[in-house]
Amino acid sequence: MNKTDKRSKKYSTKDSTGFLVRSLHQSFNRNLAQKITSEDLTTAQWYFLRALWEKEGVAQKELSRSVGLTESTTVAALKILEKKGLIKRKRDSKDTRRINVSLTSKGRSVEEKLLSDVMTINSIARKGYSAAEIKAFHKILRDMQHKLEIVSD
Repeated sequence: MNKTDKRSKKYSTKDSTGFLVRSLHQSFNRNLAQKITSEDLTTAQWYFLRALWEKEGVAQKELSRSVGLTESTTVAALKILEKKGLIKRKRDSKDTRRINVSLTSKGRSVEEKLLSDVMTINSIARKGYSAAEIKAFHKILRDMQHKLEIVSD
C-alpha cells in the first residue's frame, strides 16, 4: 500500500464529520427544494421566510446574518420575495442606512403549508430514532457549531 492509499483510508469521507454534515444538509435541501417548488420558491428564499416567521421587522443585515448567507444573496432573494408580494422592505425612520424587512399577509399565509412540508421531511429523516437520540444529536450539533464559531472569531 502506498502513501496515498494510507492517507485516503485515514481521512475517509465516511468518517469526516464535516463531510457527513454537508451531505446531510444537501439531502435536506434537495427534499426541501422539491416541496417548495409548488410556491415557486428557492431554498434561499425559504430560509429568509423561515427566519421572518420566527422574528419579523428585522434589519436586512441582521436577517442576512441569521440565515448565514451573504448580503448580496440576501438583497437578491429579498427583491424577489418582495416582487412576489411575500415581504416588504422599509427604510428605518431613525437610521436611514437600515432597511427593515417584514412579512406581508401573503407571506404569512404560506407559513402553515411550508412548515408542514418541512416537518414531513424532518419526520422522514428522524424515523427510527427516539426523542432522546434526536435531542442528543441536536445537542452535539449545537456544541460542534459553538466550538467552531469560537475558533473562527
